[in-house]
Amino acid sequence: MAFADSITINPGTGDVVLKRTGFSPKGVFTSADGTLVLELEQITGKGNTRDRITARLTLNKVVADVYNTTRSIPVSVSVYQVINRPKLGFAAADQISLAKGLDTWLLASTQAAITQLVGGES
Repeated sequence: MAFADSITINPGTGDVVLKRTGFSPKGVFTSADGTLVLELEQITGKGNTRDRITARLTLNKVVADVYNTTRSIPVSVSVYQVINRPKLGFAAADQISLAKGLDTWLLASTQAAITQLVGGES
């Protein structure tokens, strides 16, 4: 079953509609200006014993080159959520709870954990 042909996401600057721009082997959704891209992928691992499910959100922009001020360069940043699971042993509810737990901790009301992580702490 595939996701809808458009997805609305809020990357912190307001709602952005992402239209499907790719389907196989992964779902790709892109904003009208191409700056925001969501990729959804499911891969079966070696030996057919594990699955890797990835949701990746990428923000693209063009910035001034600090080494050559006469030009600009494209840059991007991505955030991933990966579920790496064995074929057997974990129900969907287990996986959803685990992902939700990580999200809740990272994005708690003060956003302290994600702020520390982005700041280079481990």
